Amino acid sequence: MTRTVFHMRNVLVTIGILTAGIGIVYFAAEFIDQISPWSRMASLALLAVMCTALGRHFEAEEADSELVDREGWRWLRVPTALYVLGLVAALGAIIVFLGLEDLSRLVKAAIAIALGLGIVVVGARRFDEPSADG
Repeated sequence: MTRTVFHMRNVLVTIGILTAGIGIVYFAAEFIDQISPWSRMASLALLAVMCTALGRHFEAEEADSELVDREGWRWLRVPTALYVLGLVAALGAIIVFLGLEDLSRLVKAAIAIALGLGIVVVGARRFDEPSADG
């Protein structure tokens, strides 16, 4: 029995996710003059939530989520790819939010700082260090 380098199911899932993400970004770029900045920000935020939720879903299949079965590439898993896509979408939403002209700079800065601190607090409380016994 030969051992394959790529896990085709995981590669196809990742290609499908990338294609869907590219389609959403293309849609937003093509119709940029027809949708409001608030809609662009909301669509990027929803894309970030979708990628993160799918990453959590595929993380449950931890044993079979590698894309490449080669030393040095084992970190490249389906959840990791989804989390990176979610991070890129979230950063895009933040950039669009900071570019909104409807809000003053002070309000945008206060919202961005409050959101960042909220994420830090929730992350620190929710994801404690693992205990020594397991």
